[in-house]
Amino acid sequence: MRKIRDNKNKTSQKSKMSYHAYKTQVQKSNLKKEKNTLKKTKKQKEIKKEKIDNLRKDIKQKNKALKKARRENFKKSIIKNLNSDSFIVVAGGIIIILLLSLITFKQSKIADIKYSINKKNTEIHNINNEIKVEKLKIDESSRSDIIEQKAMEELGMIYRRQDQIEYITVD
Repeated sequence: MRKIRDNKNKTSQKSKMSYHAYKTQVQKSNLKKEKNTLKKTKKQKEIKKEKIDNLRKDIKQKNKALKKARRENFKKSIIKNLNSDSFIVVAGGIIIILLLSLITFKQSKIADIKYSINKKNTEIHNINNEIKVEKLKIDESSRSDIIEQKAMEELGMIYRRQDQIEYITVD
């Protein structure tokens, strides 16, 4: 009933108003409705943005929590694996390989040192041989029979004769 009365009131008001005034009033009411709908849509968009932002924040937090849980699970699995027998076998294998490489390295160092010792020993032997040769040369140069033989053969010297001796008197 009320609607009917409202409609009657509106029709009676329409007849009282001029056409131009009615048209401007309708346009104003339409503008108000549009503004209200725009405000509603803006509010709805803002609400949607807030919801989306909240969802993104929630997703980020969940991703962080998930990553943290994965890290913790990974650490736990490593700790479990470290306690297993396979770790002992792998660690033992690594230690054996390291020891073998250390032994090989030391053996190569020993071989290098032995080589340098042998090289020095051959140098010593060569120097000793040179010393022996030089001693023999010294002995040859100090023996009078060898000196005499070299003087005769190489220099063509001969013993003096009696007629070659001259005496000088000194006052």
